Amino acid sequence: SVMYSPKIAPFWSLVKPNTFLDAGFDATRDWEGRHTAGYVVHQGQMWIVGGDVNQHHYQSDVWNSADGKRWEFVNKDHPVPWGPRALHYTAAFKEARRRGILEGRPRRFPDGAVQMYIRDPAGNRVELDWPDSSTLDPAVFGELEQVDGPAEATIYSGRPRPSVAR
Repeated sequence: SVMYSPKIAPFWSLVKPNTFLDAGFDATRDWEGRHTAGYVVHQGQMWIVGGDVNQHHYQSDVWNSADGKRWEFVNKDHPVPWGPRALHYTAAFKEARRRGILEGRPRRFPDGAVQMYIRDPAGNRVELDWPDSSTLDPAVFGELEQVDGPAEATIYSGRPRPSVAR
């Protein structure tokens, strides 16, 4: 859990030393060291979302900080609404829409799952999924495109998936 800040580019200064390896590490006040988490800057704060399998377990915590020194454990005593994950993307929906990197409307499948796509800085298409549309704020996401029928019939860009003999 080391944090650097670019006060004057391209020079970086240490604003928070690594406390994860210290004997006095307190997991309720500081985030555990990790790789492959989701990272995003949203509303003036840096967010760290889950991640890691290098620690031999997944992390399902969410932390944020306005200055990189003091961190808040956002979901303390509240489990996250998604399963274990690593190597995932974290995105701010309104910002993605404002920047024009959101492709089309988010799609809702019969099981309630939501799927959408954004373009990363290199132009790659990145799929973003959410397990339960009822937990999304309609004021933010608007009307979801309803995909009828079983999800396996129309998924990934609306192209039918090949039939699989059962």
